[in-house]
Parts: sequence; C-alpha cells; structure tokens
Amino acid sequence: MLKLTQPALLSSVLCLSIPLVAQTIPCGAATDAKVRGIMAQTGANGMAVAVIDHGEVVYVQAYGIRDAKDGPLTTDTVMYGASLTKPVFADTVMQLVD
Repeated sequence: MLKLTQPALLSSVLCLSIPLVAQTIPCGAATDAKVRGIMAQTGANGMAVAVIDHGEVVYVQAYGIRDAKDGPLTTDTVMYGASLTKPVFADTVMQLVD
C-alpha cells in the first residue's frame, strides 16, 4: 500500500480539486507537469489522478512508485485512503460558502 504523507495528500487533493470556470480542463502534458511539480514539492513517491469534467472521467494517470520495493504505481493500484474525506468535505463546504 502507498503511504502518502498528510501534506502530500492534502496538496494533491486541494490543488487538483479547484473548480475551473469557463476554461478548458487541462489533461495530458499540463496535468503531468502539475502532478510532477506537486510530487517534487511534497516528496510524494507516487500519485494517481483522475480528471472528471461534469461527471465524465476525461483523464486517468498514475505517477511514481507504489511501495518500498519500487513497484510502479498503476491506475489499478488499490490505495489506502485514510483521512481523504476531510479535505474533500472541507472543499465542498467552501464551495457552498462561496
């Protein structure tokens, strides 16, 4: 199982969950660059990303390694979510406040 540090997980969720208004959803190279920057900044070993636009999955990618044995992280890797609901709930509340 991949263990992300709390700052890495929080950064990932918050940076990638910001709603884009009247813009093209970035996918491919733009998303890859953003994720690799977040991973470098936070020291995360791996990250899986799904870009969802109006309920439709438009991009799925996995980056880095999944465990201490340096096994590659794939889009099928099962990861421990821990306290993932807290930042997601906070983001939802802030959208309602806005």
